[in-house]
Amino acid sequence: MKGGYSIQLLIASNFFMTFSSYGNLPLKKWNLFYNYSSFYIITTRWLMAFFEFIFKVPDIRSGYKSNGRLFKHFQLKITKEVITLCVFTVCTLYIFKTK
Repeated sequence: MKGGYSIQLLIASNFFMTFSSYGNLPLKKWNLFYNYSSFYIITTRWLMAFFEFIFKVPDIRSGYKSNGRLFKHFQLKITKEVITLCVFTVCTLYIFKTK
């Protein structure tokens, strides 16, 4: 599949995005980083967001139609949003679930 590489990069970048944005919410439940300062938590989240961009930039460049790939701009954006919702749903149901 021609767009498979782009979709794989989108999935990877969305996992990093989800954890950098919402990963601090279950920290109290897991007793991870709970006693650390807000500055430390913010710095950790920014580092995670950095890895998101490591996957996202090549994804956008490889999937864009003008680069000889499969997706037009709006198709790439719609695909990104659908994958974002799917990754967030999986993370919410299996990783961030509450008792």
